[in-house]
Amino acid sequence: KMSKLLNLSLSTIAEPTLYLENSEVRLRVRSADTLVSENTGSTMIKLILDDPADKNRFPVYHNIVLPKQDSKPESRDIMLQNLKRAMIAFGVPGDFDGLFDLAKIEGKEFWAKIGIEEYQGLERNVIKKFINPAL
Repeated sequence: KMSKLLNLSLSTIAEPTLYLENSEVRLRVRSADTLVSENTGSTMIKLILDDPADKNRFPVYHNIVLPKQDSKPESRDIMLQNLKRAMIAFGVPGDFDGLFDLAKIEGKEFWAKIGIEEYQGLERNVIKKFINPAL
């Protein structure tokens, strides 16, 4: 019969914390995937980011919505500008044209201004602005 006793040391495990609103933080792309929004049908790039210098922070989440064929021109322009700002922050040249493998940005580090939003009843950090040294 196996023992039901565990030798735990919970006091040594730090609870992750959020960044303060408007903090400027160096982040690393932990993962980058595409998904389709159940609400709008739009394709998005889903980013999960972390701080390589501070393991006691919750991950930062960011979705980049891509325009659909029927997107209004002004919405399309904003979405494409948001995509370009992010890609430049990840080191992709601003004049890049062609197919791009999202796996190439995993591990990239960049600076961003952080915000806080509520998602499913919990607060989480999100990117408010990519800080692009090239712009």
